[in-house]
Amino acid sequence: MDDLNTETVVAIIGGGYIAVEFSGIFNGLGATVHLMYRKPFPLTKSVLLMRHVSILFSAGSIKNVVSVLRRILPLEG
Repeated sequence: MDDLNTETVVAIIGGGYIAVEFSGIFNGLGATVHLMYRKPFPLTKSVLLMRHVSILFSAGSIKNVVSVLRRILPLEG
């Protein structure tokens, strides 16, 4: 990681959180980063989830927000 500079080029394949995080890290270290993904934009699933939750929340449907989150997010513990 100490060898990264403006001539370093990094290709990251994937559009999820980890890929986006590492893209930011490598970019911050000075590398040129190419993020490659299949969907129209990165974090597609997350953006759609947040849009859906936002619509339910703005409609005042707290019970529906909790219900959607319980179905989509994995249970821990």
